[in-house]
Amino acid sequence: MKKNSEFVTVNQFEKDWSISGGFWSMVGKLQLQLYTGKYYNSIEELTEEEWKILDSVGYGNLFPLELPSTLKKKIYVDGHTGIERNEYEDIVDKVSYRTLQRKFQSFCNLKAIFEAYGEPDVVFILSWSGSEKIFFEGLDYESKAEWYEDGLRAVYLSKTHKTKVIWTSHPHRFPFFKTNPQEMCQYLSDTYKALTGLH
Repeated sequence: MKKNSEFVTVNQFEKDWSISGGFWSMVGKLQLQLYTGKYYNSIEELTEEEWKILDSVGYGNLFPLELPSTLKKKIYVDGHTGIERNEYEDIVDKVSYRTLQRKFQSFCNLKAIFEAYGEPDVVFILSWSGSEKIFFEGLDYESKAEWYEDGLRAVYLSKTHKTKVIWTSHPHRFPFFKTNPQEMCQYLSDTYKALTGLH
């Protein structure tokens, strides 16, 4: 997790900022929305102080090993045969791949985030897939049904931990829900603000 946290640099935001549905674009814009109350369309608008806000982002990954569904989408033409393939087909030993996936699960949970960062005020998960059971393993988090909107938002709170968890879809899925990153930044920021009023 410590190495993962060092992976987040302002360069991640710079190269992804103008990509609608881009992961790092959403992370940066949401972080700024939370801290400043403003949505930033252009990276050129950012002041030195706002760059510092971006530099404070912590990062974890539910899927440190690429998912088969993601690898199957990565199509290329084999240089030797001229045949179109996907990256999942390149995995020769699928049993070892699945074993490795299971071993990585111990790094893909909220306890690992707590170990790397302490207890942040909020954790946003930008992927509707993932296992709640694995992510909250050993912790007393409960889903709050009154906050649930399929594909858009699930909220988890604990009686013993201050961290609020807000689970949403990956930004590239927002058009499917007839929304966009700007609307989702506002929606998720408003959700967090409402939740802070509860505790």
